[in-house]
Amino acid sequence: MRLCRALFLPLLTCLLLISQFAVSQDPLHSIYLDDLDRKAAPCDDFYEFANGTWRANNPIPASMSRWSRRWQAGESSKDKLHEILEAAAADKSAPKGSTEQIIGDYYGACMDESRVNARGVEPLKPWFAKIDGARDITALQEVMAELHDIIVNTPFSMGSQQDPHKPSWVLADFGASGLSLPDRDYYLKPEPRFKEAREKYIAHVTTMLKLAGWDAKSSAAAAQTNAGLQKWVFNGTSWNLAYTLTSGLNLGVPYTVAGYPAGDNAATGLPWAPATDGLRNITGRVNADGSVTIWAITSTVSGDGDQGADPNQLVSITDNPAATSPAAGEAFSVVRSAGFGEVLRGVSFTPGS
Repeated sequence: MRLCRALFLPLLTCLLLISQFAVSQDPLHSIYLDDLDRKAAPCDDFYEFANGTWRANNPIPASMSRWSRRWQAGESSKDKLHEILEAAAADKSAPKGSTEQIIGDYYGACMDESRVNARGVEPLKPWFAKIDGARDITALQEVMAELHDIIVNTPFSMGSQQDPHKPSWVLADFGASGLSLPDRDYYLKPEPRFKEAREKYIAHVTTMLKLAGWDAKSSAAAAQTNAGLQKWVFNGTSWNLAYTLTSGLNLGVPYTVAGYPAGDNAATGLPWAPATDGLRNITGRVNADGSVTIWAITSTVSGDGDQGADPNQLVSITDNPAATSPAAGEAFSVVRSAGFGEVLRGVSFTPGS
């Protein structure tokens, strides 16, 4: 009986499909012969022979970067889905729990812009509270798991893919989920188009953070794609960002290291020359005059596949703790640069130094 049932269900499905095809008014096509450009010689240009007439009659729309029968069918399907969703949202008589009622309510809620704008970030505040309340690794893991439940893939993403060596297996696929701009070039390269993208990105993120209730200075600081040394001042009730020290770091600017390879690494496609992208291993000392000298090791990026092996630099800067803006000419200076095959890890003090 179980075997009969197992055979019957696929058969029923096939019969239903066959019956649908049988009553269809439109004949099925494997290819459309009218798409062929018979003026083109197939042995000279088969692509033009196979697609020439269709391409001539269907120019790429201004809103698209590509166009084909498959792409056209995809856009047509989206239009049909849009009609279905609009009809479902407008149908107030759909039975509770039905597919029409569920998709109509979801779609209607997403498209109710006035209500979304009126609520602002209110629906997100419980999540902000959970994130703020995570004070140890266990609590952080719990928040991350809850975020993944609502498909907020941070700080990593998880999916599935076929095993390229054994296609019958499906493997868990983990990836980094942190960058907002497409790739490294958008953060570091000096070309005008990348510079424009960074400026617009910073303005966008600053606006989003201000809408979320951050003050203007904190929003601007958090939105920076370039990393420096931020100075925060406690006013008795809260911490406020005074300024960010970046001068002298030459963020994103490649520099020469004697003996280090020149040009681009063929394996990564990135320039070998290292460039500073942030600071780590920070330490400091209060001087006799009340100023503070801070030392740090630069983190760098280059064409090397192992970023921890990039030649880096030891830098220092002296700042006035009472200042609310950088002094004229205040900038990082390079104390020492690592040579080829050398990596700096930090600075330490001996008693009395």
